[in-house]
Formats: sequence, C-alpha cells, structure tokens
Amino acid sequence: YGGDAGFRAKPNEFFLQTAVRQVTLAGTWLYKIGYRLTTFDRPEKEFGPNTAPSVLYNSMINPLINSSVKGVIWYQGESNVGRDLQYRDLFKRLIIDWRSKFNEGDFPFLYVQLAGLNKKLKQPQLNSSWAALREAQDMALNLRNTAMVTAVDLGDSANIHPKNKQEVGRRLALAAEEKVYDLPVVGSGPHFESAQKQDASFIVHFSEVGTGLKINNRFTLVGFQIAGADHVFHWAKAEIISKNAVKVSAKEVSNPEAVRYAWEDNPGDANLINSANLPAFPFRTDQWK
Repeated sequence: YGGDAGFRAKPNEFFLQTAVRQVTLAGTWLYKIGYRLTTFDRPEKEFGPNTAPSVLYNSMINPLINSSVKGVIWYQGESNVGRDLQYRDLFKRLIIDWRSKFNEGDFPFLYVQLAGLNKKLKQPQLNSSWAALREAQDMALNLRNTAMVTAVDLGDSANIHPKNKQEVGRRLALAAEEKVYDLPVVGSGPHFESAQKQDASFIVHFSEVGTGLKINNRFTLVGFQIAGADHVFHWAKAEIISKNAVKVSAKEVSNPEAVRYAWEDNPGDANLINSANLPAFPFRTDQWK
C-alpha cells in the first residue's frame, strides 16, 4: 500500500523458467479491483523494503524461534529518534515478546545506547530528540536481566554509522561477563542514582563506579549542565568530591532547579568515567520541554 504498483522492466525480462523451457509473461495484463480504498489516505511515511511492519521480524527472528538462545545483543539504530515516548513502551514490549516467543525464560538482553551525531553546539540544548531517545532506552533497564552500554562518546558528527565498533564490542563483552557469566568485572558505566541540592550546587551520586569515578582525557569534567527556574541551562563547573559523587554548579545559576549530563545530540566530549574506563550514562533530573 502506498506505491504506484505496476511492472518496471523490459518485456523480455518477464518469464517463468521451468526445467525444460521458458514461458514468457510479456504482453497486456488484466487486473481485478478487489476493494476501492476511497476513505483512506496514503501513509504519512512511505514504507521502505526494510521498514514495512513485521518484515524484519518475520524474515530474521521468527525463523530462529525454535532454536536455543543464550541471550540477545541489540544495536539500536537511529530511526526511532523523535518517537521517544512511543519507544519507551515499544522497546520493553519487544524484549518481553522475544522472551515469550523463544520460551527460554528471562534470558539476558544487552543493548547499545545511541551514539552521538550532529554538530556540537556552543550552548546547551533544552530539547534534544537524540538525548530523549537515549533516556527511553535507559528505562528498559527496569526489566529483569537487561544491560545497556553507551556509545555517546564514540559518535561521529557527520556519520550516522560511527567506525569504532571494536570499543562497542569490548563494552558489550564486559557487560556480558558481569551480567551473564557472573565474572568479577565492572560491566557498566556510572549510572545516575540521586541528586541533592546544596546551596547553589547539586551533589550528584552515581552507582556502578567500580573503585571510583575518574575524569577521562582532561583535567576538568565536561558535559554537565545546570538550570534555575527559568529553564535556561548553562554549562556547569563539576568536580569529583568522593568515590561516587560529583558537585555541580554554575556562576549564572544561584538557585538551581535541575541538572543534566551529556544531554545533547552529540555529547562526545562528556568525560566522566569509572575505574573500568567506562563512560557515564546521560541523565537529567527534570522533565522540561
């Protein structure tokens, strides 16, 4: 539905081939109208060969249903950017449905958070559709036996397919060693745990820090933003004050109301990591639009 139909080739290219002869199908064709869709509009977005509903599942996953599976690794593409509210529910449903179909219980489901894309902006973004989709991905961690690794620091501003897949694979391997094989490794980057307001600052606590938080590549932390009641975010001064805590403030904000980290399309320079050199996940404490 939605295409112009018809055959698009030369007459000599239409034929049936049997073991002994070729039967031409060229000539004038007749057709019968089954139903006139006079009350339906064309879809807002045309379906491509790989985006028609169910085509990928039926062709690539369903044939494997009777196989035994140890777990799943999912590399998220960019097509869901802009549909983060829908994705919050759909991605969880996908995980639950696959587990039900394979009938292997709550097998491990590991997935990759979106890499960065687009040009780095000078000022913080209030609304980032890429960051919102990453937040929706984070919500699937509420499901049992799931793990996420981030690729926000591995993006390419001009290439939607960043090249450094080896590091993505390394992070997935660490997550699998910890989640699936119960090895004594740190398999996750720092994850936001809580934020407490302290005078003109926020004290942000993280889990999954290993032996402690660190700064990657630079002498100062980069990627934190802070805002007051006006909802205007400013790049913040941030410093590690304990094994699992960061103090965040900005001279422009005397009464902070919200703090964010790596909340932008391309937060590639955000540099908070843990003792395993795994990057912190993006987060925000607000739900502002």
